[in-house]
Amino acid sequence: MAGLFFFTLNSTANNITIDPNNEPIYSIKLGKNIAKIWVRSTGCTKQEHFDLMILDKNDHFSMLLTRTKKDPCRRKPKMIALTFNINQPNNNVSSSSLLYLHNPLRQWTL
Repeated sequence: MAGLFFFTLNSTANNITIDPNNEPIYSIKLGKNIAKIWVRSTGCTKQEHFDLMILDKNDHFSMLLTRTKKDPCRRKPKMIALTFNINQPNNNVSSSSLLYLHNPLRQWTL
């Protein structure tokens, strides 16, 4: 995976606001056709409990990860990696594209 890490968390030019209820992301790695995203799990979090929405513009793209099902387990929290296919029709994403990430980035702490 080629790593491309271009993050802009606020964009007044695009009127993007960050919702504090969005799923926190602890790490993200983008490759040619995939996004690998690390999230918090207490034991029952699965890939299918998330939706990744991508909005592709000519000079940038936006990503929003939403959790569709809560993790009801109560094990010791850990980070897990989710892998999403980001190869979409009309995908203009390249290594020079800017990424507007709508989720908060957090540092992992226990």
